[in-house]
Amino acid sequence: MKSGLAAMIFAYRALQQVGVELGADVIFQSVIEEECTGNGALAALMRGHAADGALIPEPFGLQAVTTQVGVLWVRLKVIGAGAHTERADRAVNPIEKAYLLIKALQSYRQYLNQEKKHPAYSDHPHPLNVNIGTIHSGDWPSSVPTECTIDVRVGFYPGVDPDDVKSQIKDWINQASLQDEWLSHTPPELTFYGFSAPGAEISSEEPLVQALARTHKLVHGTKMKTTAITATTDIRTFINDFNIPATCYGPVGDGMHGIDEWVDLTSVKDVTKTYAAFMMNWCGVRK
Repeated sequence: MKSGLAAMIFAYRALQQVGVELGADVIFQSVIEEECTGNGALAALMRGHAADGALIPEPFGLQAVTTQVGVLWVRLKVIGAGAHTERADRAVNPIEKAYLLIKALQSYRQYLNQEKKHPAYSDHPHPLNVNIGTIHSGDWPSSVPTECTIDVRVGFYPGVDPDDVKSQIKDWINQASLQDEWLSHTPPELTFYGFSAPGAEISSEEPLVQALARTHKLVHGTKMKTTAITATTDIRTFINDFNIPATCYGPVGDGMHGIDEWVDLTSVKDVTKTYAAFMMNWCGVRK
């Protein structure tokens, strides 16, 4: 994201340096929380920092995002019966019980991806991910822990109500718990926190996307590609909550959230050109 933010700043500065006066205001927003709630973009928009269109510089390789999934965060707390390890046979290990629920979530993931796909993901082999993101339990090896907490990220298609997904997850976990003697009498505590974000879509015929496509072709000489992503971005807040057309278009990168995360520096220069030309295209030029 830093590469795209830098490209946007340099693009605007380049227009200033050559004396271009745009026909409309440009608002530069760098906000927090895109990765866990989206509250940064939401707060800025609620304070009135809105516009006729929004372009987010996510590093998706000079492609415009037209579709993204919704995301929920789920927390499961499994209660066990702790003990010293010498009495482990009379205790209940919540880590082992949590694994039963992890297997149920794996089955849920398989079920989601076997359902009828959203048209934008028809060619994607595995668009909806159910990810076990964290697991916390225990104090040291010689005790059976008392509780185990799992944090899970669940994806779902645009047009699906997050509350419907929550109900489905509850049912899935309840059914899995009923299959185990301990969990059926001591069911896991299930809470939803952080993300409760619906999916988002923008038509490739939307004027914002068309203007970006014309700019891309002008600058690079090729037809701009569009993409449906299996993650979420702040475009959902602009589109769903404020009726502001929005898309993502940024540099080439890979390894996001992983080891050796990288961005291609030549592509950063390429998108800087696109951003500068897009601002002139979208805002118009006074001089």
